[in-house]
Amino acid sequence: MTLTELRRSLAKKNFLPVYYLRGQDDFLIDKVVREIVQSIMGAEPDPFDYMVVDGPDLKALSIVDAANAYPLSAERKVLVVHKAESVIITDPFPSYLNSPSPTTSLVLIETVSEKKKSLGKKASTIVSKLDRSGALIKVSSLTERTVYKFIADEFARHGKHVTPDASLRLRELKGLSARSLTNEIEKICTAADDLREIDESLVRKLTGASMLFSIWDLPEATAVRNIPRALEISYRLLETNESNATQLVSTLVNHYIRLWNIHDVLSRRRGADDSFLEDWLFRKYSGQARQYTREQFSRIFNYLFEADYELKSRKTDERMLLTRLIYQITTT
Repeated sequence: MTLTELRRSLAKKNFLPVYYLRGQDDFLIDKVVREIVQSIMGAEPDPFDYMVVDGPDLKALSIVDAANAYPLSAERKVLVVHKAESVIITDPFPSYLNSPSPTTSLVLIETVSEKKKSLGKKASTIVSKLDRSGALIKVSSLTERTVYKFIADEFARHGKHVTPDASLRLRELKGLSARSLTNEIEKICTAADDLREIDESLVRKLTGASMLFSIWDLPEATAVRNIPRALEISYRLLETNESNATQLVSTLVNHYIRLWNIHDVLSRRRGADDSFLEDWLFRKYSGQARQYTREQFSRIFNYLFEADYELKSRKTDERMLLTRLIYQITTT
């Protein structure tokens, strides 16, 4: 079941007896769990009919008994089980999953560590069966393709509209971390409570970025080979301690990876769908991407790698390093 299908079924009050959530982003998984719980029980769940447990902390029989118990005051009870992959293979859990209680929604959350990235054979078989019944929900981490919709949806949840450029700045500032983005969006919405639209200038102001230059301006100037502006931006950011050289190089790396991706798609005469970028972002940077050849991109990535290595391996003059790097990129 996709998240869209889940939300559609929750809106129709078609609650399943079992949900099995899988994903790498704990914050996004918790967000989906809250959606399920609030759809079933309202904003303030009755503590008598709502339970959250860690699978390994209880015997499987105790969890099954709790799931089989009738609701005390609500029409339906909810039982959330973290680290469920170790519980579902233990008797009598497999039998319960074959015939779950119709008055309980059991929310199972899979937690697989980095050291153990796959389930055992028995657990995989059970999860496959849950998948066929529509109970498996895959919660994907944010990507370049999905992060901007996530940002827009979060602002919409606060009753606000965010412009594309403002979304781009937030992504550059907080990366693909759903938790960091959500926290920053909540701060912005609180500070701009009386505003309906959130634009780039407001994001700059409320996130502490320089009113004259920000870290995001450097790749823009470098990509169009505006050497004086690129140097001025880098010097000003270093002087005001708003960014260090490592952060500036990282921002350049991310920008040129994006341009390389767009260049590759354009060379194959394909569109934004193949770039894993939003359409507006693809259009925004297509002009910059067309200014470079494959060979130039290759040299630029070598320059960036060398600069990053130098910064991390020994003490160096950051201003001189950035001056050299900007000249290398813009004159390649």
